[in-house]
Amino acid sequence: MRLMRGLVGIVLVTACVAALSGCSRANAGSATEDDFAQFMADTDGVTGTGGFVSNNLPFFGSGDLEVELDATRDEQVLEQAVQRATEFDVPAGVTLYTLGVRVTSPGDGAEGEPRPGILIENLWGTPPGDLAARAAVLSRLDGLIDYSETLDDAHGHDADARTIRALIDSASGDVCEHLISIAEAAHVSEDEIVASASSGSPMRCG
Repeated sequence: MRLMRGLVGIVLVTACVAALSGCSRANAGSATEDDFAQFMADTDGVTGTGGFVSNNLPFFGSGDLEVELDATRDEQVLEQAVQRATEFDVPAGVTLYTLGVRVTSPGDGAEGEPRPGILIENLWGTPPGDLAARAAVLSRLDGLIDYSETLDDAHGHDADARTIRALIDSASGDVCEHLISIAEAAHVSEDEIVASASSGSPMRCG
């Protein structure tokens, strides 16, 4: 009888410890963001992480993560950084939809102006391909202010449906020539890009 009581006590203590440990992960979404930041810390070419993963219910979450890359680094370094981000071990109970890759290189544009902001989304769990290289090349283009590729139906796991937007500096030359350069760097056709000029004037190209 004493042995049985001792075993029951051990089981109860173990259960209590497990429950208390689990409480620290009750906000699973926020914890995932922290885990990802720690996972990517000190990764060569990475300047930061972000995104938003909601705390849907205790121990459950869903959302998107982002990694920010330094455009001044070698493209191979950036590709390796993105590959590492895709290897993040998603905690149980958490659903991730996209990995957003941002590339920034402030202060090294013409006359010290910031280089364009680049955001390309990749469906979580799918190979990133040359995403990092494309983003790096785009970030170095003159005349480009902002560029984004966002998935239209990430929740439906559709990796092909996307919206591509580009904001072009009207004061930097022929906006249509810039659009051609952007399409070539992004490996897309000009017709796929929803382009706008910083002046607000309609763009009539082609």
